[in-house]
Amino acid sequence: MSTRRRACASHALGVIIAVAIVCVSIALVSASPATQQKPPAAPKLDKDQLQNAQALKAVLDAVQSGQAAPSDFAVAIESYSFFRTAAGQTYVPFTLTVDGKALTDPSVALMFRVVSRNAKPAGDLSGLRDETGDARAKLDAAKKGAVAPSAYDDLEFTALKPAEAPAPAGTTPPAGTTQAAPVVRMSRAFQVNGGEYDVYLALKERNPSDKKKPKVAICKQTITVPDFNGPDMATSSVVVSDKIGPLAKPLTPQQQRENPYTIGQLEIVPKVGTEFAKTQELNVFFQIYNPGLDAAKKPDVLVEFTFVQKQPDGTEKKIANSEPQILNGNTLPPQFDITKHQLVGGSAWPLEKFKTGTFRVDIKITDKVSGKILVRSADFAVS
Repeated sequence: MSTRRRACASHALGVIIAVAIVCVSIALVSASPATQQKPPAAPKLDKDQLQNAQALKAVLDAVQSGQAAPSDFAVAIESYSFFRTAAGQTYVPFTLTVDGKALTDPSVALMFRVVSRNAKPAGDLSGLRDETGDARAKLDAAKKGAVAPSAYDDLEFTALKPAEAPAPAGTTPPAGTTQAAPVVRMSRAFQVNGGEYDVYLALKERNPSDKKKPKVAICKQTITVPDFNGPDMATSSVVVSDKIGPLAKPLTPQQQRENPYTIGQLEIVPKVGTEFAKTQELNVFFQIYNPGLDAAKKPDVLVEFTFVQKQPDGTEKKIANSEPQILNGNTLPPQFDITKHQLVGGSAWPLEKFKTGTFRVDIKITDKVSGKILVRSADFAVS
């Protein structure tokens, strides 16, 4: 990497980290994900909303109890990220995609449910013995319909906004319809303790313009949520983003719900895919948990960045090291307190001098107090 490249990276690093520490500190003190992402209070529903909510709950209960999931259109959870909250739970923003072209109206009811794999069905029936005749039939029916309580659930009425995934240039919805974008990408979040979970995501069309039966789709995924409360150094997910920057003011609760990668007043826009243009910047963001502390109760962490290019023959070639990031009592703000603030890592690099190809940035995190080392990485491509 050239001297100029190093200077640009170093300047971007200083700006991002300074902003990040301030904004994440604000997030933890006054607007933390632990406050913002608790399961929302049950909204007051009108008759139509109540009917939609009851219909979605019924189909979710059926799928959770083992029945086949409806799939009238494509819906999928594309990616998850994991961060520690001030309360010690794990904050999980995720991105979902919806095949909007299958819907004749963009208004949908959205419900998601997060269930621990260790949770037992409500009124656990596993210890009851089977009887004969009618008693056994009733017990079998009760077992079949029993579902485990959720660790987190949410209900929302929203519209699949074309702005979230613009239609291809030159295309327009059919006359007389309000058809949603071909593919809509949205982000939401939940927070739970570490562990194994089943995540259920359900969408229901509210007002199909063709007056036919509303379409419903459910996807289910099993995920492992990390627990960041142990004694060892750990990191959040490494988020590769299009943009990281400060907001003028905190988001409202509804805005936060729709933009879960915003932490306090720090806006993070995750990258869709891995491909960047040469005119763009590569931004990476992560948090470092449980570092050792020196006599002054400050961390002393060195973060090093190495760029590797993937060759056509499958081999890899180291092409550059970026300026390291030093996080200690001399570089952190004087008010930094590991019990109140998050230790933020990351940087931004302009890509105009990168060759076209596929790359990886390796991130080596060295805790100089404990001697522990972690390595993380992020793939990207330049075109």
